Amino acid sequence: MTLADKALLPPSIKFRVNDVSVSPFIVSGSPLITSNWTIHFTVANPNNKTINYESATVSLFYNYSHYYLSYGDIPLFSQSGKEETVVEAELKGELKGSSVHVSNKVSKSLTRDMNSLGALEFKVYVSCVARVEPETVRKGLSRE
Repeated sequence: MTLADKALLPPSIKFRVNDVSVSPFIVSGSPLITSNWTIHFTVANPNNKTINYESATVSLFYNYSHYYLSYGDIPLFSQSGKEETVVEAELKGELKGSSVHVSNKVSKSLTRDMNSLGALEFKVYVSCVARVEPETVRKGLSRE
């Protein structure tokens, strides 16, 4: 992509995590983790045009993005130019409702970190497909 191409691109949409709530986080000796997550985001549209979010997926990772834990969808929405919108994503464990299978290594790492640190660090990734509305063409009267 050339510098001229980059100059034509609109400013990027920004997703910011506002808060996260999680049901009791159960890590058993088996490779099964059970939990439900709700994440609230603020989505900022720095452009002057309306953006339609046609799909948006949230992925949750543990331990510096090495271990995938969960995913969810952000409901479809439209956003006017220069607007901030709060959206919610509910994440469930992969294929098993609210449970996700992980390796014994991950299970042990989660348990160790929780016991030693009293907290766990997660990474959230958002991937979306968005369509920018074309400019409205105004028809007016012209004087000749």
